Amino acid sequence: MLEGTKRLRFDRLSDAYKADLIEFFSHPEATKFFNPIENPEEFTDAWIEKSQWRHDNHGYSFSALIDKETNEFVGQCGILIQTLDGEDNTHYEVGYHLMPRHWKKGYATEAAQFFRNHVFKEGLADEVISIIHVDNEPSKRVARRNGMKVARKATFRGWPVEIFSITKEEWEKLP
Repeated sequence: MLEGTKRLRFDRLSDAYKADLIEFFSHPEATKFFNPIENPEEFTDAWIEKSQWRHDNHGYSFSALIDKETNEFVGQCGILIQTLDGEDNTHYEVGYHLMPRHWKKGYATEAAQFFRNHVFKEGLADEVISIIHVDNEPSKRVARRNGMKVARKATFRGWPVEIFSITKEEWEKLP
């Protein structure tokens, strides 16, 4: 597992975080850019299973974000291997979802920057993206603080999105 940041440690998503994830997936504001979640418990089981599969098959997925001081579950962030609608190639995406009570504390930016840096430092890709619903302004702000800018608009799993991106060359020039 990756070492973490100043305030956060990372852990592989597992059943240990099931109650936290059910709480997240039950929150209408937190999941407003998800397809409707009719049964948060079943959705959480599938989410954890998919996360485990991604870790085992890609080496990366969402990680639980744990506050080092309080040991509280803050949310999830990580590297996802994504294929955009109509494309054959894959992209390294930094994705993030935080518990609403931890919004506006800088955790999403802190974690997203860590995972962006990891992709470039490990030479995994020459570009990192974040796929963000066109109406999700808070996630767009995190992407911008992550040094990303809108590369294009697209459709992802039926949703209108903006693809935010940063190249390794742009990342190397960040202050």
